[in-house]
Amino acid sequence: MKLRNAPAQASNTCRLLLAAASPHAPTGKLHRSLGLRALMIEGFLSREQGAWFGRLLAADAAITRIIEVGFNAGHSSCAFLAAREDVTVVSFDLGLHGYVTRAKQYIDKAFPGRHTLVIGDSRETLPRYRADHPAAVFDLAFVDGGHDYDVARADLVTILPMIRPSGLIVRRTWSYFSSIASAKISSAGGAA
Repeated sequence: MKLRNAPAQASNTCRLLLAAASPHAPTGKLHRSLGLRALMIEGFLSREQGAWFGRLLAADAAITRIIEVGFNAGHSSCAFLAAREDVTVVSFDLGLHGYVTRAKQYIDKAFPGRHTLVIGDSRETLPRYRADHPAAVFDLAFVDGGHDYDVARADLVTILPMIRPSGLIVRRTWSYFSSIASAKISSAGGAA
């Protein structure tokens, strides 16, 4: 497997090993379930980011339905689902890495019936999901899938109508398309 960002990968591996050793971190069990596959993960939700989501969900009980683009090894899904028992997550991922299946198995075992994973290119699977589930409304969107401008834009444009009016959209690389978000949210009648 060719790594796209070797220095970040080395840092991620060190953080993964530390997190896996922690019996109290929700992702620690996830890392242990992945075995050696955990060493190949290209990116993941940091402990600080997971804690931020935990605080967000603790502070806002109205957030129960979450849509996520970029499941990868399931770190963010695990953090969301571990935060509260009434939270459900629908995730989208290309499914290119071998650890995706193993992570999904762990999530299903740890949080039965609360997670859905849709595999494929989000530019195709998100519009199809929206068409197949026209009444689906989410309280929070976490968009950390494709980082190219066109992919990020397509994800945002498709997800925006599925977010409740007072819902939240979180993007790890927001700066890539913040002007799109502002324009689209403004045109949808939301706050920019």
